[in-house]
Amino acid sequence: GLPYATITSLRRATGLSSRELADAVNIRMRTVARRKEQGRLEPDESDRVLRFARIFAATVEFFGGDVPAARHWFTTPVRALGGASPLALAATDAGTHEIEVLIWRIENGVLT
Repeated sequence: GLPYATITSLRRATGLSSRELADAVNIRMRTVARRKEQGRLEPDESDRVLRFARIFAATVEFFGGDVPAARHWFTTPVRALGGASPLALAATDAGTHEIEVLIWRIENGVLT
């Protein structure tokens, strides 16, 4: 598993609260506290953290490296995502895929 410090770094990069990030990667706050003590995440938790980091990084790249703009878009409801925020959808693999597809569609002018 990843070192716990990955959670801290990701929280700083995204500007999310501990609770928002824990919800986004489907880890209970009590479990986060235990992992902090242990210093490591479990493999399945690591997978979810990496998936979240990947989609957030793709969002930052989409916004040309403008982290504040990426954070805003990521936490705001998006009509093309059924009114959900990317943050809400990023908690699942299927939701992450929807975000990736939307970013691709916008980048490629496929706005149907």
